[in-house]
Amino acid sequence: MNYSPQMQGALLRARKRRIARQILQSLTPFSAGLSVSQGDYVSSENVTSAWQAQNSGTSGATAPTGTGLQSDGTIQWLRVDMQSLLAYQYQQPPTP
Repeated sequence: MNYSPQMQGALLRARKRRIARQILQSLTPFSAGLSVSQGDYVSSENVTSAWQAQNSGTSGATAPTGTGLQSDGTIQWLRVDMQSLLAYQYQQPPTP
């Protein structure tokens, strides 16, 4: 079966999204009072994004939202993109 370049691209993007969702679901979800170390990853409360702790401590009451560097009042969180999640899956250092 021959697929057009557009179809091949669409299939590849769908596969990456599926793998990224699996990785997101494997991460600890954000919650208030969560003990984290610098470099730990958590998923957003609705499991649609991943965040990396930039310092160690206990998470605050407000989950990070948006993009870039966010604070929950205690921990600085950096939103990690889907390509970085794929790299994390294969044990390569994720990048923001």
